[in-house]
Amino acid sequence: MFKNRLLTLATCTLAPAAFAITSNDIDDDRIPTIKSAVEHQNGAFISQNGHLEPAVSKISGEVGEIINVALLTGNESRLLSNCSLNATGLVLRQTTASVSEDAEAIMLNPEDHFWGPNAPTVEKQLVGISNYLSVKAEDMPFELATPNGSSWRSLDQTKVKESQSWSEMNEYPNGTRFVVAIGLEEDLIRDNSHYIYAEKVEDQLVFIDGQTNLAKDMAPTYLYDQFDFAHLKIPHVTTMMFWALKPTQA
Repeated sequence: MFKNRLLTLATCTLAPAAFAITSNDIDDDRIPTIKSAVEHQNGAFISQNGHLEPAVSKISGEVGEIINVALLTGNESRLLSNCSLNATGLVLRQTTASVSEDAEAIMLNPEDHFWGPNAPTVEKQLVGISNYLSVKAEDMPFELATPNGSSWRSLDQTKVKESQSWSEMNEYPNGTRFVVAIGLEEDLIRDNSHYIYAEKVEDQLVFIDGQTNLAKDMAPTYLYDQFDFAHLKIPHVTTMMFWALKPTQA
């Protein structure tokens, strides 16, 4: 039974890589705009934070080329572009596909799912992410320091380092991983919210938006003190919260 379980896990892990496709195979008119925006933002990040390039490259290497990609499932194509799956996958070093499959298996009640039609409100998404991370952290060398997430804090997305959330995140040790929720404080609904990933490396917080990686030939976006999601048609965001996975041996 144990061997069968290992085989199943291996199959689930390898399957997304086997069916990943490139942006040329996806009929999505957003791709040229996204590619251009990502290239511009990553160029700005490296020019301002060149000393962080090795650390960021290490994160990218751990994540691999597949973060949030179009997958071929049987004879059908599906685009897993849900940001909650994406950010949670980054913190766990899993693909969005494996997170969705794993979460469905762990959380049998669809009300606990934090993506798609079963999560119509941000409130439900927050509960689902909290529950899922609580389960996953038990088998990781990390402690979920914020099991229910932090409090929502005001955010100026052009000066992220001035926010209280940034200050709270910066108190954690190097190696801490974060799922970060951001949104429009006055109207916090699905269309006005987004989830990204962050990690503290070399005493600095690096934010990564992996949702732009719609195909295996598209890079994630690296962000530092400014958040710009205009290419994803996400409106101005004014609030931020986070979940922190702190290394147990830090």
